[in-house]
Amino acid sequence: MTLLLMAAGSGSRYGKLKQFDDLGPAKEFLMEFSISDALKNNFNHIVVITKSANKTFLETYLSEQLIFQNVFLAT
Repeated sequence: MTLLLMAAGSGSRYGKLKQFDDLGPAKEFLMEFSISDALKNNFNHIVVITKSANKTFLETYLSEQLIFQNVFLAT
């Protein structure tokens, strides 16, 4: 199964980018919880749709997390 995460919003109503908000006890991003839950529930592909301006940041950040090896980024 494939999880498609839409993470291209600008956060104008929230005041900042929700997808990069550090909400977890170890400052995990909100999207990390979705990805982690999907992988635990037999999703084998994760596709994140994001702005091109955020792609490099997300590639670097998520590649450092071993659990997120099956995450693909698209702009």
